[in-house]
Amino acid sequence: MKKIIAIAFLIWPLALLAQQPFQVKGSVKVLKPGTKLYLSYLSAKGNVLDSTEVKGTVFSFKGVVGEPMRATLSLVPQVRGGKGDHFIFYLEPTTISIAVTDSLKSAKISGSVINADDQKLKELSKAAQDEINTINEEYQKASREQKKQPEFMKGFAKRYTEATENLLSVQLNFAKEHPASYISLVALTPLATKEKFLDEAEKAFLNLSPQVRETKAGKLATETFAAAQRTKIGQPAIPFTQNDVNGKPFSLSDLKGKYVLIDFWASWCVPCRKENPYVVAAYHQFKDKGFTVLGVSLDKANAYDAWVKAIADDKLEWTQVSDLKFWDNEVAKAYGVKSVPANFLINPEGKIIAKGLRGERLSSKLAELLNTEKKTK
Repeated sequence: MKKIIAIAFLIWPLALLAQQPFQVKGSVKVLKPGTKLYLSYLSAKGNVLDSTEVKGTVFSFKGVVGEPMRATLSLVPQVRGGKGDHFIFYLEPTTISIAVTDSLKSAKISGSVINADDQKLKELSKAAQDEINTINEEYQKASREQKKQPEFMKGFAKRYTEATENLLSVQLNFAKEHPASYISLVALTPLATKEKFLDEAEKAFLNLSPQVRETKAGKLATETFAAAQRTKIGQPAIPFTQNDVNGKPFSLSDLKGKYVLIDFWASWCVPCRKENPYVVAAYHQFKDKGFTVLGVSLDKANAYDAWVKAIADDKLEWTQVSDLKFWDNEVAKAYGVKSVPANFLINPEGKIIAKGLRGERLSSKLAELLNTEKKTK
């Protein structure tokens, strides 16, 4: 039984009205007949949650999609998520076969070019991804005392950066070698946020086939790369004005002559709230040395009270602005912000000099800048 969970809040291009049928045929050996399976994906009408029952040793789903779409096959109802035993794959207008021998997560897929490409990229990425997973596991096992040691943390940061760059290099090379693949688009888009890879990734993106670039995801990627170029280190910060918590307009230019951290966050964002203590510490350490913060919240129109409460609870003493449009926040869109927390450090001349300064890296960068400045005077 197919169920539309929510009406889409995006404006869908007319091209997406040309929906085409897909079918998912599955064989399963480990589930009893009558077991319910769920398929969730995003359609032109909103989030779809479909369900079916295993009949003997087989199951099937039917539907329509306008273009390739990530989907989740699971044993429990979920909307575009991944809880418990589940299998994530791509829907496309064709017949897709899924064979489940021991668990959903280890299912094998066939009959789909896009999923074959996705599997190929995963195999190429495995060594780098395994290294990232190992580093994350080691970090989780480290003691609080170890995490307080600068040299220990620098070592972890160095290893993590190297492993991440290895993974991104694999994605970039895959896209260069497969310009007609939708998976190349998926692989390239995250590289837009990585300064080191931006120019080469954009060149590879422009070399993708027109069919790939004209998808909805391709058009969004075009915007992402354009925003990334506008916010490259060395570029002038994009000027903006939004209302503060009292409804009064406040402009970035009001802080001209200072080092300014434009901090994108939201009251509902757990990682943001965990990051706030680091920003507070940096603010108090350097606020008398020409540094300040300008918070830009991606809260919703009905969450004004939650926004103000979070500011008070987290002791954010600097100016906060928002148009309360959630992900449609005009400043966030101008700066190409696709996830929060995110930040950009602006120098007194109004140029972007760093971004993505998380944790202790913010204070370290400010200490480096202010010490250098002091020595040159």
